Order: sequence, then C-alpha cells, then structure tokens
Amino acid sequence: SSGGAGALRLAAELGPKRVWAVAAASPAVTASQAPLRDLVDIPVWLGCGERDDWALQTQTMLKGLRALGATAEGRVTSGCQDMAYRRRVLPEQLAFLSRHI
Repeated sequence: SSGGAGALRLAAELGPKRVWAVAAASPAVTASQAPLRDLVDIPVWLGCGERDDWALQTQTMLKGLRALGATAEGRVTSGCQDMAYRRRVLPEQLAFLSRHI
C-alpha cells in the first residue's frame, strides 16, 4: 500500500537516530525505488500476501536488505491485502516493533 511505501521512505529520510524500527505490509514500491541503503541501520519488517501485486517486490526488498546486512524480517505468506491478512500479520508486526523500541 502507499502507507507502507510512505513508512519506508519516512524511516529512510529520518534515519536511525529518530526511527528505531519500521514495519510495512504490502508496500507499494519497487525494489529499485526503495531506499534500501538508507534503511540498513533501521530494523525493517516487510510482509505481503502472495496474491498481492507487491509480493515479488517485497521478496526482492527483503533479500536486498539482508544482502546489505540489515535487520530485515517478514515474509510473503498466503493471502492478499485484506482484513484477514492484516489480522494475521499484525501480532508479528507488533512483536517485531516491540523488540526494537
């Protein structure tokens, strides 16, 4: 979603001194547009449903962040960007964020 993309861009812009962690579900951004290098020092959780249009880009961003040595968690799971998916991943997102604040 655009909210997920915005969260990643804002975290990258503000940097690790002001952002302790960021979580984004189905971020509507291509891996080539994502500010991966600017997120290396910020723990990132990315998730997406496999039927979502952004699933491949989410996987690519996770791999790219991990290759850069970033703390990057999350995965592409069953489903799509609907309320059932959000309910399923919210506990994982909150647990991730709570470990980094």
